[in-house]
Amino acid sequence: MMSDDSHTSKIALGVVVICAFSIGEASIADQMRPNPASPIVWTVLGAAAILALGAHFWFKSRAKREPQR
Repeated sequence: MMSDDSHTSKIALGVVVICAFSIGEASIADQMRPNPASPIVWTVLGAAAILALGAHFWFKSRAKREPQR
């Protein structure tokens, strides 16, 4: 059985992957049709990815520290 912290860690990693794909898609779309709001979108997605990556490592380390049930 997976602990809550381990489960949360995997969800956070999924958010990182989704943000990374969204950044890639936004950059390709910006090459086709430039938009002045693109840097703002990249900043928000990048910040969300960095925060989610930090949460992933935080919850992963907490899951390793707690005893198995």
